[in-house]
Amino acid sequence: LGEFLLTGIPDNDAGAEAIEVTYRYNLNGILEVTAQCVSTGKAMTVTVQDALKRDSQEAFAESAAKLERLFNDAANDGFDLEGSYDEDEDDDDILEIDNSPTVLHTEANALLERAQDLLGEFKGQERTRLEKLITSLQDTLAGDDIDLLQRVIDEATDVLIDLEV
Repeated sequence: LGEFLLTGIPDNDAGAEAIEVTYRYNLNGILEVTAQCVSTGKAMTVTVQDALKRDSQEAFAESAAKLERLFNDAANDGFDLEGSYDEDEDDDDILEIDNSPTVLHTEANALLERAQDLLGEFKGQERTRLEKLITSLQDTLAGDDIDLLQRVIDEATDVLIDLEV
């Protein structure tokens, strides 16, 4: 669906540097992937947008065909897309979401940086919305309420997606 390069990883033998990857879906079904180098704390977040175009029946059919080709190509790459899933297995065991304070702070800082980068691109209500978001992220990061931090991260994600789309 996408790729990105995490910079700032120290030189080391292949596989020796640990990278934590976090996947999050927001309410709009948009995937956010955060990769963090454990030793340096350097993190990068990428947003994977919905690949379907819904402008017209033709555009939708073309997008659906493209996704079908991607799915088929992945199947031909040797990945077992469906074979390892056990229906009796608890879903919590399959996908563990790391909501530790460190990961949440990293994610909030990445969102804060993204909001600050976007600030110069907007005027009026959008700029005011970004300024409030930046203040909210900064205030929440200064505190120690992890539940509030998660809510502010979710809100920031939604606001940034709205502004970037």
